[in-house]
Amino acid sequence: MKNFVSFRITVLTFIAAFVTQVTPADASVSFLGVAAGDATRNEVTVWTRAKDESNPGPTAINVQISRDQTFSHGVTTLLAGTADAPTDYTVKTDIVRLHPATVYYYRFQTTDASVTSNVGKFKTVPDEHAHVPVHFAFSGDCDGLIRPYALASQVPAKNLDFFMFDGDTEYETSASIGSPAVTSTGNIPDPTVVVPTATDSQLFNEFSRKYREQFFPVNFGGQNCLQPFFAGQGNYTAYDNHELGNKQYINGGAPAGAGVGSTTGMPPFDFMTGAGVDARVSSNDVTANDGSVPFMNKSGGFQRLQQVFENYQPLTERDLITVPADPRTNGTRQLYFAQRWGKNAIFINTDCRSYRDIRMKTAGNADDSGPRADNPDRTMLGATQLAWLEQTLLDAQHGPPTWKFINISDPIDQIGPIGGDLTLVNPPTTAEYGLLGDITSITTTAASSGNTVTVGSTVGLVVGQPVSGANVPANTRITAVNTDGTTFRINTTPAPPIPSGTMLTLSGAPSSYAPVTNDSGKSWMGGYRAERNALLKFIADHHIRNVVFLATDDHQNRINELLYSPTVQTGDQSTYVKVPYCFEIVCGPLGATGPDLISNHSFSLVKKLADSIANAESAAGLESIGLAGYPGLQHVMRDGDPNADALRQPADFYSPDTFNYNVLDVSADGKILTVTSYGIKSTVANGFVEYDPVNNPERALFSFQIRRGPTHGERGD
Repeated sequence: MKNFVSFRITVLTFIAAFVTQVTPADASVSFLGVAAGDATRNEVTVWTRAKDESNPGPTAINVQISRDQTFSHGVTTLLAGTADAPTDYTVKTDIVRLHPATVYYYRFQTTDASVTSNVGKFKTVPDEHAHVPVHFAFSGDCDGLIRPYALASQVPAKNLDFFMFDGDTEYETSASIGSPAVTSTGNIPDPTVVVPTATDSQLFNEFSRKYREQFFPVNFGGQNCLQPFFAGQGNYTAYDNHELGNKQYINGGAPAGAGVGSTTGMPPFDFMTGAGVDARVSSNDVTANDGSVPFMNKSGGFQRLQQVFENYQPLTERDLITVPADPRTNGTRQLYFAQRWGKNAIFINTDCRSYRDIRMKTAGNADDSGPRADNPDRTMLGATQLAWLEQTLLDAQHGPPTWKFINISDPIDQIGPIGGDLTLVNPPTTAEYGLLGDITSITTTAASSGNTVTVGSTVGLVVGQPVSGANVPANTRITAVNTDGTTFRINTTPAPPIPSGTMLTLSGAPSSYAPVTNDSGKSWMGGYRAERNALLKFIADHHIRNVVFLATDDHQNRINELLYSPTVQTGDQSTYVKVPYCFEIVCGPLGATGPDLISNHSFSLVKKLADSIANAESAAGLESIGLAGYPGLQHVMRDGDPNADALRQPADFYSPDTFNYNVLDVSADGKILTVTSYGIKSTVANGFVEYDPVNNPERALFSFQIRRGPTHGERGD
């Protein structure tokens, strides 16, 4: 076995020989978890966090790697680095000189070997000319309201080549029990309104806390949230709006605006720029790319949040991009890349946040997806990344990769009419979605104060649940569940107060579920229509086949073909036609809200909803949900629909009521792509539900196969 050498740690390896004694500090260190990512044929980045919570200080950390899961032989030990406060005690290092197409195991230790982390696993990339199957999965959206992310525990058993974690890896807005939301990072749409905004230390400390919480159990002895998921396979990762605070920082290519970062909203500010600009003003729709306007991605707050994201993800830290002719991109961290996986597949990971123009708003602060979205100067990817993506696709089309998988953080398909909403016909009623809340009774542990009720635990309570009992006024319901875990608020103020020890009866809350019926301002179709069209037109004009876009963010699983305007009349739906041999998979959430508002998990409910959407799309001249008629489609399966392969109806490619991830398999000869959606029935927010193999086991929701379309120089297959 060859020795492993990391270029980031080579100069430090001699230190380990001198740190051999057991010290009290080392013995008190605890590891948060492990992760590996951005694998190539010969390299991988590995990650951990190590800290002595009672006596924090710099700690040297080793990494061990072996092809033996038990680490009983063939073990190489290297110094990984020093866990210290500037990175919130996270450690990353690059391991090189690995063998292609090989499964490795790794773990971290204190340099005296007194404390050892859990064991992680990853696979290196096969040779570019190897005829090998490719077996990977993707999903995204992990909101703390759905901890411990029960479904994530099932991913490692799939023995994946890799997992694509497609953004919203934490939710800063998640006011889940025991986890308050972070401090606001800006005001939308008008940043001139004086409001407190997050300081530099708040951004670092509070976002770091949110990432850490993704590794902790929420029930005694329960799943450590995403800890087993991260250790289960190698990963690639993208970021989306929540990693950047979901306010002004989400638009990396927008104008940076004035100073921001003050607990009073007034100077002095921690950051000279970063407040952003008014999203309602059309002159802000496009940022001049001549260096005259500072970009948000150069602001201190944006870069701080990007740093915290990189601290907690197993990303290879690539060099800064040098393109003086493109000020929007010049000097930024390169997060986009392409990676071949054998002869038949290329995986392309884009950065859809660092360079995008502003998310446009109407005077009423709604998304503006009308004619402003047709502006040909608006960009999501930036000129440098778009040119790189197009060239990468063009090179791939000329061979040999058959399948081109493009990861994007926001959907590129079309759901509603241009600039508007679908008018659904005969959608499910509120009652058909089912009632919410499994808790039927609770006992107060203190007298109520105003409209605040104190109980032993609020886990599993749902906003909207009717409440009845002694001294409880009629028509009382829960309006909010507080993050302290023991109090909730009601819409009435009891007089006299509800005494301690009162038994309260709870009823099911009506669902407030609302299906996705339009293209939001953060999606390609809703806010960046011209660039979307240019990219899809490039794919069609250059006969680039077998392109699969991967996206999350809409908190539902759906499959759609993609349409574009060959005449570049992006505001005229009648000009749109299909992009040949190209479709999108919108996946997830792995654990986030939306699906939690549906408790009726019958196929008949899904079918009624899917049909109402598909019929409205057809009436609006749009392509309906699904792949019916897609060339090469075969072997369609849908849980609950025994005739799925014959019918191939919208519901056979749609799941709005589950937490899910999709597994993609490319055959060794490259001729067949198999897509399988795995999921569980959604559970309520703040329910903290562990995986239940009896009552709510993971199941295959739907699957299908696609025979590849003609590749370069072929007429057909």
